[in-house]
Amino acid sequence: RVQEHAEAETSPREVSVRGDVLLAEDNIDNQKLIALFLRRSGARTDLAENGQRAVELAMQHEYDLILMDLQMPVMGGVEAVRTLRQRGYRGAIVALTANAMKSDIETCAQVGCNELVAKPIQQDKLSRLLVHYLRPVASAPSEDGPIASTLLAEEPTLIDLVTEFVGRLPSSVQAIREAHDARDAASLKTRVHTLKGSSGNFGYTELFKLCQVIEFEIAKANESGIAKLLGDLNGMVARIAAGLPANTPPILRNAKDA
Repeated sequence: RVQEHAEAETSPREVSVRGDVLLAEDNIDNQKLIALFLRRSGARTDLAENGQRAVELAMQHEYDLILMDLQMPVMGGVEAVRTLRQRGYRGAIVALTANAMKSDIETCAQVGCNELVAKPIQQDKLSRLLVHYLRPVASAPSEDGPIASTLLAEEPTLIDLVTEFVGRLPSSVQAIREAHDARDAASLKTRVHTLKGSSGNFGYTELFKLCQVIEFEIAKANESGIAKLLGDLNGMVARIAAGLPANTPPILRNAKDA
């Protein structure tokens, strides 16, 4: 069943991903804006100005994601998706439409769209799509300096809340490790997802992205990849603690020693 997402999950506006995206969009302004964000996020991006061109490109290369506008000249998005599925194309296709009526959702499901997103499509919505369908990328391992909260930079009065969050990080990471060691996949997935959401809310984009990558490896059941990333998680907690102001409360002593 095709999904409709009216709001994106809470996340930083910018993400880092690897993968190939085909953007089928005839409106030049929309095409430029969406393509700019896709490329800044790290996605290799091809453009199609109509459905017929989108079909031609997709049959030459299977993309990680196709963003298909429904209203286009020469061949509309619905016909293009139907044609691709009839020809055996298996990649993810997300429909874009300014008129997300119930009939549009049903039509998209019938022709083989993975989901439908209402336009105008904002950066948060694009971020969710890229994280879901492409491969998220964590911060470079060579970056080992202190990590500061972007939320705290904007709202210094929230120091107590941010301090409490960072103070809880060692126990959160320990719980994630215990779930992994116990091979409790459900608990592992839930705990990583919870940490991802919290880190985004408190302005720790690097931790948010690392959790994204861990979720990706969990989905693939890549045990060696998960184990390595959990090691990176410990190091990042220490960097986050080091990035707090010098006059932080004693609650962070454990975090700084993690």
